[in-house]
Amino acid sequence: MTHTEASGGQTRLRKFDVLSAAPDAEVDGRADSAATGASAGGAAAAPATVCGIAAFLSSRFDMPTTSLILSCISTDNCGPLEGFDREGSTSKPDGQSGTLAAALAAQLVPGWRALTCAPFWRWHLQSLLESPCLGVPGICRYTAARAAWMARQVQLCIDADNCKQVVVLRSGLGTLAHSLAQPGVKFYEVDSRAEVARKEAALDAVLPGWRHAAQRPRFVEGKCCVDLLAGSLDLIPRLTAAGFDPSRRCCIVGEGLLPYLSPAQGSELLADLAALAAPGSHLLFDFMHEGWCEGST
Repeated sequence: MTHTEASGGQTRLRKFDVLSAAPDAEVDGRADSAATGASAGGAAAAPATVCGIAAFLSSRFDMPTTSLILSCISTDNCGPLEGFDREGSTSKPDGQSGTLAAALAAQLVPGWRALTCAPFWRWHLQSLLESPCLGVPGICRYTAARAAWMARQVQLCIDADNCKQVVVLRSGLGTLAHSLAQPGVKFYEVDSRAEVARKEAALDAVLPGWRHAAQRPRFVEGKCCVDLLAGSLDLIPRLTAAGFDPSRRCCIVGEGLLPYLSPAQGSELLADLAALAAPGSHLLFDFMHEGWCEGST
């Protein structure tokens, strides 16, 4: 179950393909740019990888809101916000990710609309977040590269490998299910009970009626998301209760997840997810090199 075999830019974990994005993927700083994946290198070291991020925003906002702010900086607002059941191309993300992120930020972050009215607000905020003293150098560009790579790979799994089920682990306030919404594809978002309730309330405010949309995401919740993932075999009955079919191929997304887990937890999670996925399924995740986290590289 845990045997892995590195091959080019992919790692095959027996029952499904594992694709990983390295933190140094090249991108011009926007989420709609072409980010590149690199070969897998295993789970990163645990919470130390997010110490810098916690330093600049979590004193005032929690981590999901911090991720939302980074998303707003890394993506463009692409016009009027549309619902989940909109018409559009299914060959690539349609750009609604930035629009929904901006709407959620305006709902959840006090003063967000006033901030975005300031001249060059994006540049000033990015400079602050990437300051060596107050933030993490390159964090906005990394977030943009990761988001672009994840969205592109999910769409490739849907188009090329007929993965019509997408499971997003620790989804937070992410907008992947909205930007890639399309007929015939079901999204399942896994997170804590409190975070699911928070996101549902925010969606009620910015997208009234979304609960009746055919292409809306299905939420799978637990008391604590990390505990739920640590016992990830429990995901199977929870997902099936939400409509997930274990016999069909799926794409499992672990964006920004591994830094919250120890190496042992990360390895256990990858092994357990093999029991969840049908042959031909995919697992997408990002990681940070342990040497980078420790400052040795």
